[in-house]
Amino acid sequence: MRVLLGMLALSTGLAQTDSDQGDDNPYAREDAFYRERAYPATRIPGGARLRALRTLDRMLLNEAQQNSGKSPRRSVSAASDQWTLIGPQPIGTGSNPYSGRITAVAVDPRNPEVVYAGAAEGGVWKTSDGGASWTPLTDTQTSLATGAIVLDPLAPDTIYVGTGEGNTAGDSYYGAGILKSVDGGLTWNNLPGPFAGTAGSARIGALAVHPSNTQILLAGVGSGSPDGPGVYRSSDSGVTWTNTLAGSIATEVI
Repeated sequence: MRVLLGMLALSTGLAQTDSDQGDDNPYAREDAFYRERAYPATRIPGGARLRALRTLDRMLLNEAQQNSGKSPRRSVSAASDQWTLIGPQPIGTGSNPYSGRITAVAVDPRNPEVVYAGAAEGGVWKTSDGGASWTPLTDTQTSLATGAIVLDPLAPDTIYVGTGEGNTAGDSYYGAGILKSVDGGLTWNNLPGPFAGTAGSARIGALAVHPSNTQILLAGVGSGSPDGPGVYRSSDSGVTWTNTLAGSIATEVI
């Protein structure tokens, strides 16, 4: 009953807010969406999903014991203990710490301890010890908005970074083309290509390198490119590009 009354009050408040606006209010909808899930608290506590999954495990175990000792159905939390948080550390403090969005990950095929991680608006980071420590690589580059990372499979010290976050939300930012390094991230060269210019700047959500001819690259480009969204192809290691799938909306993943 408490929950129903709370939801009724919430919907009434939302209707009043929209009425005051005179038309549809997307901010009120977003606020209502969040508050329904946080109720009766004012915010969703950290770790709530994991605690819920562990509660589900206990419920399933009790159910199995009550049904002649049959094996319990496994919940999705059964594999959670196989994962370990390796950082970077949260940037928020207090009762609900948080970190930025990780939008891209690439692992060196020669050494799984070497990993590159791209943050939505935090640039590219590198670990050489399996995540125990991280070093920022692109703090001084033309864009910190990261959408994709790919390594040359034949020369993994060559790294391509597609700038611009592919998630077109209010706090997602456009990029400045491709960042390329040939020395494992020590130095970088900006290849703006058709992805950045006075007419606009693109969000590159995916990159791929041909497995045997690594001069050939593909880039999945969303909104913002002066030449429009699509799947772009380069045959000269990222210097020039051609939009081979102009007008497609399904270009965030390759």
